[in-house]
Amino acid sequence: PFHRDVDPVESEDAALERELLADYRISRVLRKRGRSPRNGALVDFHSLEMVDWVQVIPITTAGKLLMVDQFRPGAEVNSLEFPAGLIDHGESPEAAAARELREETGYSAKVLHHMGALYANPAIQSNYLHTVVAEQCVETNEREQDDGEDLHVRIVDPAEIPELIATRTINHALVLAAWQLYESWRVQRPASRT
Repeated sequence: PFHRDVDPVESEDAALERELLADYRISRVLRKRGRSPRNGALVDFHSLEMVDWVQVIPITTAGKLLMVDQFRPGAEVNSLEFPAGLIDHGESPEAAAARELREETGYSAKVLHHMGALYANPAIQSNYLHTVVAEQCVETNEREQDDGEDLHVRIVDPAEIPELIATRTINHALVLAAWQLYESWRVQRPASRT
């Protein structure tokens, strides 16, 4: 079930041995033994092998953002986020973005732009987070939440985002990274059309 669109870069520091310690539905825990490039000592590391994720920045036809408020069991907090989820095997980031948008918000987009991919946390995870802008979103169907989901759609004016970040209403690092990527993309986009 684990896949990558882009293989990790191999280097002299790559693990010499990999041992599977646990296999869960969304991740595998590995022990990796490698050699220190500084002194040659054998060192063990632990990592999570995970599938790639997608995060969608949905913009309605009125220029508003669609966000979801949901409980996150890791930190045991409610979190205001962009729709996001796992990319299924063989699915493109754009197709996953369209699916997650529909499932979590009931909206569909006329235009999708893949802005890029970042490692979610390369210190311990193998996966990429792909960010897709979904433009001209309109409500088209009922939401299709998983049993463990209780998402509430929130329509946000883009001008509110700095205040939501400042007050820590938005405090998910990957949402902040996606927003920064979007802001850079938005500023550069008109220049790329000339």
